[in-house]
Amino acid sequence: MRPLLIAGSAALVASVAAAGDPPIALYRFEGTLASTIPGAPAIQIDGPDSRGFSGGTWGWDEGTGLLLDVSGTTISDAWTIGLRFSFDDVSGWVKILDTQNRALDNGWYNSALANNLEFYPSSDGTQPFGSGDVVDVVVSFSNGVASGYLNGTLSSTSDGQFGFGGLSIDRLFRFFEDDNVTSHNEVSGGWVNAIVVWDRGLTAGEIGDLPPLSDYTPACTEADLAEPFGLLDLADILAFVEAFGAMDGAVDFDGNGLFDLADVLAFVTDFNAGCP
Repeated sequence: MRPLLIAGSAALVASVAAAGDPPIALYRFEGTLASTIPGAPAIQIDGPDSRGFSGGTWGWDEGTGLLLDVSGTTISDAWTIGLRFSFDDVSGWVKILDTQNRALDNGWYNSALANNLEFYPSSDGTQPFGSGDVVDVVVSFSNGVASGYLNGTLSSTSDGQFGFGGLSIDRLFRFFEDDNVTSHNEVSGGWVNAIVVWDRGLTAGEIGDLPPLSDYTPACTEADLAEPFGLLDLADILAFVEAFGAMDGAVDFDGNGLFDLADVLAFVTDFNAGCP
């Protein structure tokens, strides 16, 4: 039976400042592989599309995965990937995320040792999940180190000595596919509900503040300062007035350290333009 991946109620981020910069891509799998954020590349299916879309999820069988080419995006030496998914079977090692275009065994797994989220071969994971469990996995890469979080809690890191925690020259993220080197076939079928991509490394605090990724709605513009994000309304105006009075950097729109008429005009212009 297809697992229910949509959370029952939306628990959104408390403020734009807490959420940081918005993502560059957000995939909802509501009958399409396209991003809900304009300008982002579509995710591609690598293998037979055996299960297809169902109720805001996309399902795959062993031997099929997803790939995302970010060569035309703003991603450089720092990034964050968030996934909400479930695996059918985690009785052995199962690959979650590959950043080396299947050329190495390195990557993020559900480990066979204790079913923990783990970066192989760098460190032992601490946060487990089982077959059929719907989980949020967020991997943040910056300063040469990748850190993996399960449902907001740090589980494993690449310590940098192996050098393969980052993104290879191919600029491809591969999801749910094993490498082409070891022939271990460390995969499982499953269902995915959301994939989110940022072009910077989110901090531990930012990742801990994220809602379930099925509920995640980014700010649609700089003027979108208050819940519900994706909608410009009176709450955003009130949030701007409060933040401006407190000299909160979130509303220093020109970044010059001053809170003046220029910031007010920037907010009004952005607000009147509406969400894209």
